Amino acid sequence: MRYQMPVNYYSGNLAFGDQNVWAYYEIPGFYYDFLSEEKKIQKMLSQSVAFTGIKVEFHMLVVPVEQDIEKISREYEKQITGPLREIGIAHNRQVTAVLKERCSTSRDFKFYLGVKLMSCESERLKERLQEIAREFKKRLYQAGDMYMVTEAEIKQYERSERQVYQRLSRNMEAVRVTEKETQFLIERNFTRGIKKISPDHKKIHFQIREGKRYVEKTEVKRLSEGLLEDDPMDYIRLKNNGKTIYMTFLCVSDLAYESEAVGNEFIYYVQEFDFPVDLSIRARVSDNESSRATVRGKKEGLEAEIRFAEESGESAPQEIIEGEEGLHELEYDLKKSKKPLFNVSIVLCIYGDTEEEMRSRAAVVKEEYKSMFEIVLEQPHGDQLFLFNEFLPGAELKITDYVHVAEPNFLASGMFGATKKLGDPYGFYLGTTGINNQPVFVNLGLAARGIRGTVTNSLSMSVSGATGGGKSMGTNDICYNAALGGARVLTLDPKGERTNWIEDLPELGDELNIVTLYADEEYRGLLDPWYVMEGKEAEALAISVLTILLGIHNRDSRFKIIAKAVKEVGAQKAASLTAVRDYLLNSEDGTYVEVGEDIDAFYEISFAVLLFGDGRPVKTINLESAINILQIQNLSLPSKELQAKDYTIANVLSIALLTPITAFADKFIHSDRSILKLFVSEEAWATLASSQGMQISDKLTREGRALNGGICYVSQNVGVLSQTIKDNIGIKFAYRCKNEEEVAEVLNFFDLEKTDEIVEVLKNLPNGHCLMQDIWGRIGILAVDVVFQELYDAWDTSPPAPKVEVS
Repeated sequence: MRYQMPVNYYSGNLAFGDQNVWAYYEIPGFYYDFLSEEKKIQKMLSQSVAFTGIKVEFHMLVVPVEQDIEKISREYEKQITGPLREIGIAHNRQVTAVLKERCSTSRDFKFYLGVKLMSCESERLKERLQEIAREFKKRLYQAGDMYMVTEAEIKQYERSERQVYQRLSRNMEAVRVTEKETQFLIERNFTRGIKKISPDHKKIHFQIREGKRYVEKTEVKRLSEGLLEDDPMDYIRLKNNGKTIYMTFLCVSDLAYESEAVGNEFIYYVQEFDFPVDLSIRARVSDNESSRATVRGKKEGLEAEIRFAEESGESAPQEIIEGEEGLHELEYDLKKSKKPLFNVSIVLCIYGDTEEEMRSRAAVVKEEYKSMFEIVLEQPHGDQLFLFNEFLPGAELKITDYVHVAEPNFLASGMFGATKKLGDPYGFYLGTTGINNQPVFVNLGLAARGIRGTVTNSLSMSVSGATGGGKSMGTNDICYNAALGGARVLTLDPKGERTNWIEDLPELGDELNIVTLYADEEYRGLLDPWYVMEGKEAEALAISVLTILLGIHNRDSRFKIIAKAVKEVGAQKAASLTAVRDYLLNSEDGTYVEVGEDIDAFYEISFAVLLFGDGRPVKTINLESAINILQIQNLSLPSKELQAKDYTIANVLSIALLTPITAFADKFIHSDRSILKLFVSEEAWATLASSQGMQISDKLTREGRALNGGICYVSQNVGVLSQTIKDNIGIKFAYRCKNEEEVAEVLNFFDLEKTDEIVEVLKNLPNGHCLMQDIWGRIGILAVDVVFQELYDAWDTSPPAPKVEVS
């Protein structure tokens, strides 16, 4: 059978077939897995309304797109900058080489919706006669080697497309495909499993004469380079580029006319297979009266089969009986509701390098759809080329043997657009997601660019989870890759867990700057509020530090004393916390002296030297390296569970020391706007313990986009974050939770409803796995993968295993 290309021409998002013109749109994906049953039903109902609102024939395509890991790597390399650029590029290429060994491609799924356009009717007889004449001439051209369409017709279809787009946009998010994407939707059918499609846009050449556009049919045919052979088999051999691919098209021959709103995600399910599966659905709205007649006819057909079986002394197959019952219910619902139905044709495409592989895959798909959804798939003989064409934009439905009547809710429950994708189109490799271990890439600066489809423009992120779940490993991986990509990182390391990086990560060289603050005179005043900040901000910070030290609140009588002393000292040229202490101790008011003595009690503790400056110049901290790690020797942070009343003096002083460090972060984020900055706040609960620390963090999180910077909050529990911070977080990572309370806070943070499934998932996440929400609003499970053992060893904070002596 000689293949006839059913597409004659394409322009923009319009595809011109033999009989009609179609407009195509991309439908952005949305996450689905962790929605509650109520929200899944809401999603189904909204899709049902959207499909019913289309009014005309439409075409749904689910297209597996092989993501070229090499291409993703090259795209990311284009934006790598900074002093570690060469090392960053080398690391990126090493990771790419490993990923290519594991699997050369990462499969993504894209969703497209085509709508048949209605041509505008001529209002006057003369125009109508002219249209008939044009149509006659067009058929003559189409019978030959030329395709002709008038400029007036193109304008009519463009007007019709605008109306369709406006109608679609009321009920769903739709993006017009570009001409290059329309070309892709045609060409990919002839290259499945054989070669990657050239990214070049093959512009169609045409001539315009007397208001008519003439296109040589070879302009579109060149997209179909392969040789298609199908007779008399139940599959097609596609020969292209010296390679042969075996593909088959499976039609839905039987389906359950009654289905649950949740659990019938037959469209979404194609993403579960470890091989690519294409899906095409052509649907036409049928009015209520026609729908009832169609249902009645199908019901009578099944009733005849049941009667025949009974007359033969046998029982009809159970699926026939259930189908008849389902159609009876459907007929009753239609009569009662007056709602329309869809006439749908559902086709899946399976292919492989050999006939055996193709048949094996087809058998798996058939079995899965039968067991999961009671959907029977057939592999027709002799019709494979017609079914092949059903996937082409602009083509028409030719095989009507497999057209079914279905309620809008049935089609909507398939979950067209639901995706398992996680992460960004390109960036550094962070790990994998899903049962097929699809790579996840992250681009930290992407959110601030306001790209269509993103749900946040914040550069800040949150990492939460119980100790030992892997949050430190994941955070370190992000920091390392961010610095190699050109960002500048400042990490607060209160536990001193990164000292080994100097030896374990020699490639960082001088761009790794570990600043350890000791309780020595040379470090005096390095965290004094008047060194860290200036003016009123320094005074506010000083009050915050002193109220933490003394454990008082703003209604305490001592608060007014501290505020007055700070204001007086702040007016001096050489202001410092030591000067505030001296001001109080030298006061003639005994109450002031008592407060001064309370402050003096901390002055004698060894590392208080960092807080209490004396007005003299202090040692400078340079934070201009790619990775800056700030440590405080002998810091004694309490556990988060310890009550404040049980804090030791060293505990209180340690928390107070972290407040000025948050102010350091303010300076850091406000530095060079051309460089992406990331402040990593380990033990975030401690830096947020003071009102000043919370205020600075709130401000930086809100304003980070304009400053090209963000904060990475690392904590055991997201409950330590203020609502302002939560509302302005970009990427979220939640590792294993210890109890129901922590689970509830994570679910609220991710805007997920509590279900038994998600509770169990969060409480039992394996080490190194986390719930992730990306900047596109999608949620999934991420398995962090640092790739190389030397990096894992450098970032591993778990205690070493005891050595066992073998005698």
